[in-house]
Amino acid sequence: MKFVNRLLGNAMGKLYILGNGFDLYFGLHTKTDDFCRILKGMKSEDNEAENLLDLFYIYGVDWSSFEDNLSKINVNLILEKNLTTPDYLSEHEYDREGVVDNMQYAVDELEEGIQRALKRMALEANNQPLCPILQFDSTDSIISFNYTSTVERVSINLKPNQFLYIHGCALKNENLILGYPQGEKKLSEIHFDEDDDGYILRQKTIVSRFYSSLEKEITFDKLNNFLNNCKEFDEIVVLGHSIGKSDYPYFKYLNSKYPKTKWLISYHEPKDIDKLSNNLSECNITKYALTKSASIWNLLQDNW
Repeated sequence: MKFVNRLLGNAMGKLYILGNGFDLYFGLHTKTDDFCRILKGMKSEDNEAENLLDLFYIYGVDWSSFEDNLSKINVNLILEKNLTTPDYLSEHEYDREGVVDNMQYAVDELEEGIQRALKRMALEANNQPLCPILQFDSTDSIISFNYTSTVERVSINLKPNQFLYIHGCALKNENLILGYPQGEKKLSEIHFDEDDDGYILRQKTIVSRFYSSLEKEITFDKLNNFLNNCKEFDEIVVLGHSIGKSDYPYFKYLNSKYPKTKWLISYHEPKDIDKLSNNLSECNITKYALTKSASIWNLLQDNW
């Protein structure tokens, strides 16, 4: 972008990393509150919850830290509420197999609910009116951590090979990646008893696998394929991304892959600086400069 070239005094390509703050700048409804609003509007099949937001609350997820809170989900409560002893005396196998199916339905409601809510939020944001106001240089590359297509909608002459949706794109009907940070300590564990029969064991396994599936998937192969086809860049510019714990692996990887590259990182308010600096330290990123996001956006607007 020209505004960054103006700041840095050169015209080499840049690698841009875009977070939710990028969408919020354009007034899109992609806050945690918007995600919760959508969950609240989705009916739950659980008798104790009117909607999926309530159901997640029952299981210990309040979404205050968005995806990081998924590590707090109470898998033992899920098991307690849904574990059923099969009817061993029935002549019909489906009376026994049905308890396994019912447990699968219970966790599918949670897992599919997250995907449906994320996609609805992103697609609603995609329908909000926007005008193309940005122009990236042909040598620039972009990694968006957002589920929306905002960067395409607000950019002029952006080529498909210039950007990557690392967490998936709702408009392309891709699986959207969300989860608690890798290696996060589990707050509850499923206890497998050696006396469990096959039907009980399978129900417990379903819940255990569900919890494991909530750990965030880090798609290094996808990232590497993109980076290997990027044009050379001399700066990594972070816009609207807090560099949160669940995304540490990506930032650590980029820092190790490009150890001599400098970082230009925006912050929203001065109170964000300490936390952002701590996150950068956790990722071993030391060659960086911080700048207020408003000043970057003002420079951007000055160019057009």
